[in-house]
Amino acid sequence: MDGHCVAMTGGMSQFSTEARRVQERSFNPKRSCSTLVMGRHETAGAMHKHLFVYGTLMTSAEKARLGKSQRARLQREATSLGQATIKGRMHDLGRYPALVASASAVAHGEVFRLANPTSSFRWLDAYENIAPVRETNEYERIVRPVWLASGEEVAAWVYLYKADLPLTSQVTDGRWVPR
Repeated sequence: MDGHCVAMTGGMSQFSTEARRVQERSFNPKRSCSTLVMGRHETAGAMHKHLFVYGTLMTSAEKARLGKSQRARLQREATSLGQATIKGRMHDLGRYPALVASASAVAHGEVFRLANPTSSFRWLDAYENIAPVRETNEYERIVRPVWLASGEEVAAWVYLYKADLPLTSQVTDGRWVPR
């Protein structure tokens, strides 16, 4: 494991085994890092300040009716680092998109640096309908490597869709268009 991976996983021993699990290894053409999935989102939010968004929370999603107040709040509480990409397959669910893990597809979005991750993730998790006490959630917030437009790789939280989706909903170019 290289230094970047250590930075991503370092300090995890302070969390209980049930509060974390290591998911499938993320594909990275430059290096191979484990992906972290945190069961206790409020604790995990303090670890990373970066958030990758790909739908209604993007700055460019001003035409999206859904998430207008949340988009404005995110822009107040965070700094956009600009466009970015992530390994994943984008799906159009109508009013919002879904991103599922995929080593062979690339999705486009935006990265934000959160000023106060713990505070922001309380309302972001509610917006994404994630309840830590519920066994099944539509989305899961996990840390994944993302690539900024400059080519720099950063570890960022992302909300991944957990259910299977029909291929007909797939966005082939990886860019969701708000409506």
